[in-house]
Amino acid sequence: MALGRPPSTESTWREALATLAKEQTDLSCTVIRCSFAIKACGKATRWPCSLQIFSALAGKRLEADVIAHSTAIVACGHAAQWQLAIAILANMDLLYVELDVVALGSAASACEKAANWQSAMALLGDAWTRRLQGSLILFNSVLSACQKSSRWAEGAALVSQISSWRLRPDLITYNTALRTLAECQWSRSIVLFLRLLQSALQPDIVTYGSLITGLQLAGEWQRALLAFSRARRLVEVNIVIYSAAISSCESVADWQGALVLFASLVADRLQADATTCASLLTVCARAGQWQVALALLSQTCERSLLPSLILYNCAISACEAASQTRKALELLAVLHCSRLQPSMVTYSTVTSACAKSTEWLSALKFLMKMNHPDLSANVVAYGAGIRACERAAKWQHARALLQRMACSNLLANVIAYGSATSACERAGAWHAALQLLSATSTRVVESDIVLHNSVLSSLREGLQWIDSLGVSHNSQALEALPGLSEL
Repeated sequence: MALGRPPSTESTWREALATLAKEQTDLSCTVIRCSFAIKACGKATRWPCSLQIFSALAGKRLEADVIAHSTAIVACGHAAQWQLAIAILANMDLLYVELDVVALGSAASACEKAANWQSAMALLGDAWTRRLQGSLILFNSVLSACQKSSRWAEGAALVSQISSWRLRPDLITYNTALRTLAECQWSRSIVLFLRLLQSALQPDIVTYGSLITGLQLAGEWQRALLAFSRARRLVEVNIVIYSAAISSCESVADWQGALVLFASLVADRLQADATTCASLLTVCARAGQWQVALALLSQTCERSLLPSLILYNCAISACEAASQTRKALELLAVLHCSRLQPSMVTYSTVTSACAKSTEWLSALKFLMKMNHPDLSANVVAYGAGIRACERAAKWQHARALLQRMACSNLLANVIAYGSATSACERAGAWHAALQLLSATSTRVVESDIVLHNSVLSSLREGLQWIDSLGVSHNSQALEALPGLSEL
């Protein structure tokens, strides 16, 4: 029987399996046919079917070649099954099938999709040991695995080694390298971008997005805006680039510049998403423009955009930064009405807002709302609650919160102890202040000048001269305390 035309790469996996099943009956099944079926199943993320066909080759007395192995590895890569991909590589060695850089590149791609940078790097080293001619796909996959795993140092080192592999970087290489360097070495990303401009390649939207994000994360807002201006002239910018440009204004609290960028976004007929709006609200919060932040939140709701938790959190944060406790509490009430569930960030910010006013009972109430397995308070939230107690001189409550932190396996920092000690100072509870100072040494908390000064002040007010002299003796290891001569 004639072999006929093999199924194309666009054939569905079901059609490929049906064709394969028919050929098994008339004994016309070949390794090539199986490879096509493995590939079709792999593209449809039906990797178990791909491996089943691959495993059945031995039972049909068909010798799997390098193409069949590579195709099976690619199928594993589509499903991020890196362990199976590496196992197939090992099988190639056992069967003395020549292992080429294509197979290694496919396995590295599987590792990259699973963000397994160690195994991807090991495969690159294997290619070097075997003196295989470098493959750009292999190199790009390993570089991308480092980037996805947040291994910025390893990725940056890999970028510097590309010349030793005698590879000509393509746009994927440059874009991946820029994303990698964005988190650690913004100056090198500029050098890499200039090198790209000198090549025959043209930067695309991903290139500019990676560059602007890196500059924004490094606080290089002027360079970020210059890159954005260039991108807007040369490519069709998207919402991601606009968000990065708006976020770059945060480092200098340039809320007016952020609003100009947002207006440009609207003029370009782009639909702002939650991330873009959150970036704008964050800039306003940093600049203390809580009224603007609330107006933007209102406009977002009026435009029929679904209000998200992150937007409410940004608006509440803007009110907290401006000590607008009542507005923060009103936003929390609106948040409840919108059927959104407050997060730990929400309650922590509201607790901090209450701490800046006389709402210490409200601060403790919101802190207790985080006493839940799915919503547990962290050190920041407890610190805000303790500061609220400090302002109200509620030293017993402050000390109780420190004890609750210990029960929750949270290590209180010197700021939390300082606020609790200050609460004792305001209430004249010198004995409790001494106990807290002692706890900083037994719990390996680094005490500071402010903490010692709070204890000294409480002792001075309580006329506990002997104990105060002992505290000042311990403080001399830090430096001479201001006001000590007044005792």
